[in-house]
Amino acid sequence: MEPVSVAEVPQRHRRNGWACPWHPFQAIAWFFTAFFALSYYSFLVFYIPGLWRIAGYVVPGLVLLVHVVCTVVTTSLDPAEKSVREKGSREAFDRSVHKHVIENYYCNICRVNVSEGAKHCRLCNKCVSDFDHHCKWLNTCVGARNYRWFLATVISGLVLLVLLFLLNLSLFVLYFSNRALLGYGCHSPSDPSDCNSTLRVLGAAIPDPVFPTLNALLGALSVLAIMLLGHLVCFHLYLLCKGLSTYEYIIRERERRVSAPPSSRRRDCWPWKKVMLVFLCGMQCVCVCVCVCV
Repeated sequence: MEPVSVAEVPQRHRRNGWACPWHPFQAIAWFFTAFFALSYYSFLVFYIPGLWRIAGYVVPGLVLLVHVVCTVVTTSLDPAEKSVREKGSREAFDRSVHKHVIENYYCNICRVNVSEGAKHCRLCNKCVSDFDHHCKWLNTCVGARNYRWFLATVISGLVLLVLLFLLNLSLFVLYFSNRALLGYGCHSPSDPSDCNSTLRVLGAAIPDPVFPTLNALLGALSVLAIMLLGHLVCFHLYLLCKGLSTYEYIIRERERRVSAPPSSRRRDCWPWKKVMLVFLCGMQCVCVCVCVCV
């Protein structure tokens, strides 16, 4: 399927991911980035004992910095063809005159010659070099100019979530195995006498059951995010090994399914939607428990 499939395209185009209108997924992505960072630095890090707390500040902080920088660069870069960036203007596309948007490496909307791997994105209204896909989470196309930055964004995000989950798991186990070491501001794991036994969030004391509940909630959210980002990272590593773009993979799979007999198409369906639905229902139960405890 061509990225552009409409009779006419408006002449306005999106230069990068910061251009309006923002996609709701983009706002959601930034919200959860801030949410995980705030939950870590305002809650979890204070329960890391001794010198480990220094590493708890530095290591996730560096990964978070890399992730934010890569996200900003990926969103800010214009992935369009060089000739498209220089020209700027767009034309309306008329299917009564042209069958395809790009014909013989010439775009009938951008009115410029384009490279072999270029595709015209309907949402951004521009030809993108080595078009991979349009990312709704970044509100921009991913192509030759920003693909490496995009890959660094998702990998750094996955590493950050794994670190957050491991710390969540460690504190959750510690809560039930050695409660004395879980004191707020504890400095020495071998001497729990200097620990404050009161559990706190942002310095405010909280009831005992709230700590493991919040911990479990953050851990569950981390697992969900790890599943989503992990799937995305593995998918793009697979594409790199195969030498394919996301667009080429989708076209190939669509052609394969169309050519396959109807009896074999049902086998291609994965039950991941049912698994995610059950997981989200469990998350709602956890949120209810948090509200009740608070």
